[in-house]
Amino acid sequence: MIDQNIYLSEQHDMLRETIRRFVDGEVLPYADQWELDGMTPRSVLRQMGELGLLGIRYPEKYGGSELDTLATVLLAEELGRSTYGGFAITVLVHTDMASPHLARAGTAAQQDKYMPRIIAGETITAIAVTETRPGVSVVGAEPEGADDAYRSLLEGRIVPSVEPRTIADGLLTNLGSLTFPILRERCAGIVTVKEESIVAAMRLLWERMKILIEPSAAVPVAALLEKRSEIGGHRVGVILSGGNVDLDRLPWSTDAS
Repeated sequence: MIDQNIYLSEQHDMLRETIRRFVDGEVLPYADQWELDGMTPRSVLRQMGELGLLGIRYPEKYGGSELDTLATVLLAEELGRSTYGGFAITVLVHTDMASPHLARAGTAAQQDKYMPRIIAGETITAIAVTETRPGVSVVGAEPEGADDAYRSLLEGRIVPSVEPRTIADGLLTNLGSLTFPILRERCAGIVTVKEESIVAAMRLLWERMKILIEPSAAVPVAALLEKRSEIGGHRVGVILSGGNVDLDRLPWSTDAS
């Protein structure tokens, strides 16, 4: 966590206080139910938009604040402080995984049309993957202890996740009614992986590539490690996203608990 130091300005302190006050007042009293529902209400995103929390680094002309990278780190820290992974990942996917593609690579017309609504929380963004040509398949991966999507595809209906247990906290939420039809149509299948494979995948990328990824991002790499004998001769691409890791509690450390 970033403590008060020479890198944080008064503006950073005000931002932290705004986020913390919002989480304490508008998230913590209700988030248990959101986790059960498997979704964060859109009204919460609109409230965050009104506070200027969804456009921290985006241009002022679209309604953004044009702050620096440390400001987005503070946002991630304070959302993580809530301990509600579904809420935190909903916001951070919108602000730091999905909308940046439009902000950086979209046309001026696209940016003018969509960025103000994205920053206001009126349009919610996400990332999806589909096949690019015949012969290419999209395969998902889940922890064995949080495999509601795997079971849902098998049964042809949404199977709620009951007391999921996994180090991959970003995958603890339930499969939603909006995403399930897309999975049924576009996903060739889902494989499940063991917890020890997730940890091994994190450590492998740290040791060999000097890349630190969070447990949820390590799940597809874990699938490759477990299923390597089944994918021989195929070209495989893996999407890695997310590095929210406590460096003092790395899962392979003897001090981690």
